Amino acid sequence: MNKDDKFALKLSPLFVAIFCFSVSMMVGAMWELFEYCIDLSGITNMQKDTLFDAVKYSAMGINGETVSGTVKDIAEMQFILKDGTLCKPGLAGYMDMGLIDSIEDMFVNFIGALVFAVIAYLYVKKGGKNKVLNSFIEIKKQDPLRFIKNK
Repeated sequence: MNKDDKFALKLSPLFVAIFCFSVSMMVGAMWELFEYCIDLSGITNMQKDTLFDAVKYSAMGINGETVSGTVKDIAEMQFILKDGTLCKPGLAGYMDMGLIDSIEDMFVNFIGALVFAVIAYLYVKKGGKNKVLNSFIEIKKQDPLRFIKNK
C-alpha cells in the first residue's frame, strides 16, 4: 500500500510489524481451536497427549485455603466410570490431554510470527530496497499504462 499511488495512506513500519505479528498469532490460535474441535468430535487426536510420572497441583481446601503439592512416582492411571466400574487403560502415568502440545505449537507460532514481523518491519523501513529481503518477497510488476486503462 505504501508503494501504490492509489492509496494516500502510508503505513508506518512499526504498524506493519505489529499487524503481521498479530495476524500470524491469530491464525495460530485459530488452528489450535480447529485441533481442539476436531479432537472433541472424535475424528482424530491432533492434540497429542503426554504422560507424566509426577504432577504439581494447586486447589482450594475445605476451609478456603490454598492446598498445593506434588504427586510423584505415578505408576498407573485409573478411571472410575459413572456406574462405579474401575477402568484401567494401562497407562503408566498421568495423562495430559493435549495442553503441552498446544502450548508448544503456540511457542513455535510465536517465534515464526516474531521473525516475520521483523522481516516486515525491515522491508517497510528500507522502502523495499533490500536485496536479501527482496529475494524472499514476490514483487508484482507494475503495468506502466495502468492509470490510462482505468480512465
